[in-house]
Amino acid sequence: MGSLSAATQQRPLNRAEYIESKRSNISNKTAEGLKQRHLAYDLYEKYADWKLVNSNYDWNDVVLRLLRENIGQIFSSGKCM
Repeated sequence: MGSLSAATQQRPLNRAEYIESKRSNISNKTAEGLKQRHLAYDLYEKYADWKLVNSNYDWNDVVLRLLRENIGQIFSSGKCM
């Protein structure tokens, strides 16, 4: 989740968006970097499935809920919470 584009879209990035995103510690310009990004996204999907199956949530879920409820107010004020 942790990108401004995910926050403004009020949803997690899909795989293609994540692969293309510039905000990451993993390069999207090399074959090894792309391989690592796909692996990171695979792990994200497995974690999301695990949370759903086990009825768990984490801080990303809390932040996403807050963004969905208050996105206009948060970004129109020019500052984040």
